[in-house]
Amino acid sequence: MAAFGTQTPLNFVPKFLFILAFPFLRPKRYQTTPFAFITIFIADKLDKPWQTVVSDIKGFYRLKSPLPENILVNLTAFGKSWKNNLFKGALMPLTCLFPLPVKSLTARHRLQKVLYDWKIIPLAIACLTSLTAFAIKPSYPILIYAYLSLQYLFSEYLYPKI
Repeated sequence: MAAFGTQTPLNFVPKFLFILAFPFLRPKRYQTTPFAFITIFIADKLDKPWQTVVSDIKGFYRLKSPLPENILVNLTAFGKSWKNNLFKGALMPLTCLFPLPVKSLTARHRLQKVLYDWKIIPLAIACLTSLTAFAIKPSYPILIYAYLSLQYLFSEYLYPKI
């Protein structure tokens, strides 16, 4: 539900789920809004992206070093609008990419927002059923399912408050 609610492209779903489950892995130097998809192009080569990243639940992301001298940043985030901007690569560590909120949402975007806001319901059901099943009949697959459910619960609701 989180992947649909954040308009995650299909080719990003595995990376998105990994970042959602383990946002605290690998240091991140740059910041934007949570779950933003950032495509960076070298200013001279706009036909192929130089790097594409997704920000974690706190809005942090990392880029390969060294940054090119001039880069074009394309950012997409649910409920936010962004105009492609040209930046000096040296300014990126000092820049927080902050897209503006969209004032009026379409019916489809309102549905996506509701699904994103209600993602706690299937997550709570997953935690309860996995822990109940593990208490009744312990097994490794149920333990892994319970661990992943609790990990996503921690990453989405407790980690952002730390």
